[in-house]
Amino acid sequence: MIAIKNLFRHKLRTLMTLLGAAVGISAFVSLTCISDSLKSQIQDMIKSYHIDITVTSKGAATPFSSTIPLSTYHELRTIKGVGNLSSLIVGAVNSPWNPYFLLFGVSSVETFFSKLGILEGRVFTPGKKELILGERVAKKLQVKVNDKILLAEQEPFTVTGIYTSGSRIVDGSAALDIQDARKILKKYDSVNIAFVQVVAGSDPKEVVEDINQRFQSLSAVRSGDFVGEIRLMNMIDVFAWAISLIAFVTCCIVVMNTFLMVVSERTKEIGLLMAVGWSRIMVMKMIMSESLAVCFAGGIAGNLMAMVELWLFHTINPEGLGWLVSMSFSVDIFWKSMGLSLLLGMIGSLYPAVRASRLLPAEALRYE
Repeated sequence: MIAIKNLFRHKLRTLMTLLGAAVGISAFVSLTCISDSLKSQIQDMIKSYHIDITVTSKGAATPFSSTIPLSTYHELRTIKGVGNLSSLIVGAVNSPWNPYFLLFGVSSVETFFSKLGILEGRVFTPGKKELILGERVAKKLQVKVNDKILLAEQEPFTVTGIYTSGSRIVDGSAALDIQDARKILKKYDSVNIAFVQVVAGSDPKEVVEDINQRFQSLSAVRSGDFVGEIRLMNMIDVFAWAISLIAFVTCCIVVMNTFLMVVSERTKEIGLLMAVGWSRIMVMKMIMSESLAVCFAGGIAGNLMAMVELWLFHTINPEGLGWLVSMSFSVDIFWKSMGLSLLLGMIGSLYPAVRASRLLPAEALRYE
């Protein structure tokens, strides 16, 4: 209670320190949510299609940059243990409503397409300039079945159906015939990704090894490990942690500066407390308790700020990327952020607390 009462002596300074801690925590929560959301969506999408092995070109930083020649793609069928083989072409076009609108080129007879749930209308007919829209983008644009939309080069396509997949990325995109996607994305003789379902009884690990040994230009991984192999995702993780670390160090400096001022202003009070029997440990506990209380409140405020930031990201939808990120964050992220806020309080107040505990009562009482 003493620590809480002390914080209300200078309400404005306490509030500014709390906000400083909140900004650092909100940066950590927001960036972690965005990173985790992208990874989980890709992973969930792969799991929902019961894909055993994902094949991309070796060294590709993202699925967009992966290029598998059609001749190589068809040779994958000859690998022992390969059952169903699905191809996917993915790319972004500069549409009138979104500068990075995702297109998925799929085949109406392959496994990937068959897993899309059609909510309204029907699947497209190859060769007729038709497509199906994800549920999220259809609602956003208020597009209905049989409406026409413009893709790249002002080419109109008829919307024959609305689908859902459970993935925000896929549901915020459009799926069309793989031949139309090749023309729009200018990928006439290649695919981006190959999805493999192994024959019942076959070992996916052995199939992965066979593919990697036979095709030196390809990289095959178990689908559960695919997200970890995407270099862009690893870069996003590093970026998120780097920004969070910078914010954490900055907040530590803010908290340290605040409590150095507290110790300086209350030097006589600390000397009096030590004169009437307070130990050095009790003085340290008092200063650190105040810091922990401020940073704990900052952690709560930071999580609330992160929710607002994610909501704004969806509302403003910068470069069309707001559709890709989930607004929700897990309890795990909340507890990590609260632990980080308490660590911030401990580290930021450690030096001021030690300095306060080393004051000599007689000198402290004479301090002006």
